[in-house]
Amino acid sequence: MKKLFVLLMSAGLVFGCSEDTSIEVDNEEKGLDEVQNKESYIPYAHGRSTICGGHVEYGTTTFRFNPTTMAWEGSCEDSSYVCWLNSWFICHPVSACELGFCEFPGIFDPLELVEIIDPLEIPSIQDYVKDDIRQQYIFIPVNERLLILQTYQPLNIFFEEGVSRHATSIKLEGEIAEYEMDGNVIAAGIYPMLYNNENDTYNTIVSVTQFPIKTEKPVMGLPIDGFSGSLNELFQSNEPEHLQDAELIETDIELFDLAPYLQEKVEGAYIFSNGLFDLDMIFYGDPSPQPSKVDPTTTPIKEEPTPEPMKIWLNKEMWLPQSISEILGIEPFILKNENIIQSYDEKAGVLRVKILNR
Repeated sequence: MKKLFVLLMSAGLVFGCSEDTSIEVDNEEKGLDEVQNKESYIPYAHGRSTICGGHVEYGTTTFRFNPTTMAWEGSCEDSSYVCWLNSWFICHPVSACELGFCEFPGIFDPLELVEIIDPLEIPSIQDYVKDDIRQQYIFIPVNERLLILQTYQPLNIFFEEGVSRHATSIKLEGEIAEYEMDGNVIAAGIYPMLYNNENDTYNTIVSVTQFPIKTEKPVMGLPIDGFSGSLNELFQSNEPEHLQDAELIETDIELFDLAPYLQEKVEGAYIFSNGLFDLDMIFYGDPSPQPSKVDPTTTPIKEEPTPEPMKIWLNKEMWLPQSISEILGIEPFILKNENIIQSYDEKAGVLRVKILNR
């Protein structure tokens, strides 16, 4: 069975706004005195009487960009992994202090917090409510910059012990935005995850920041003189250069600027990995937004325009070159036409491409 959904400019997690506080709690008043007695370092969300999340979808996620709606469209095929956190909020009458998260002021690095917290001491929200919430996710505030994302299954099929990979940045919206964190977005990347085998919870420690996000992720560049649109030819004809002076700046979900190259209108293909898993590319100059003259989806490949803009394509499947994967810090994977997402950004004058590691 497949479930379809639309991601508004995000191939990661999208949040909306809805609330349901009908779930009862065994000890409704428990924790209020604790909140009042910790005024010396009570931030934003710790004074709240609720924590919020939503329902999860299970499966393997695939995405495709729809240039008409300017949105990522994805499908979620059923499996035992979480592939989607939906946009309808559910808030539970439990405070962060009641859960024991009033004790970590001044710790803002997930890698530092993961060394302090005992996974077995992380409570399950299920123990505080009567209804079955194992099909939900919860954001637990730790302090003004850290959150714990709790689920009851690994976040995706590419689960690794102790690690959670976020392919794209995640905006904090709706009820989560009302936590009043020192930031409005969780940047894409790799975050530590603690598994509590006693209550069967997966707890990812994430940090918040503000747009624009300046990252230290490596960027590589390739010339595109005479480029036809074939990635096979592009990777085989030129050795990519590690651009030591490049600064990658995410101005909104999946929208990147690249100083000084895009700002100075330097033509080329720029390669990076925002989530340190999939492959991202930005093309400035040729190729243009016009459809390719070759349709790579046919067998054999036909020399005719594609039915929609598909400027970037593969003559055949190929492994991501080792020279690229080593510098970007990602594992080599097979590049396939069906995993290429591309859209032309008219405002910036660039073609944005993501190749999914699937």
